[in-house]
Amino acid sequence: MRGSLGHDREWHLQARCRGLPSAVFFTDDHHRGRRRVDHENNAKRICASCPVLSRCLEYALDAQEPYGIWGGMAPRERAALVHVNRGGRSSA
Repeated sequence: MRGSLGHDREWHLQARCRGLPSAVFFTDDHHRGRRRVDHENNAKRICASCPVLSRCLEYALDAQEPYGIWGGMAPRERAALVHVNRGGRSSA
């Protein structure tokens, strides 16, 4: 169930990113173009083998994380996912 923001963070103890510098998963404003893509792809490679990938993505979507790679997705990818999911829901 969603909505457990901040309450169930035990999944983070099993994350592949645990102990790595946060800079691996967050780009600064100076990263543009190929440099940004390479930086993001490096983070995504770490995420790809993470045992809690889906839980991390769920957290990022719940928290509406605007920055960084979470659950193997960049902010623009998460925004697109939310947009697609909202587009398929009924308002009733």
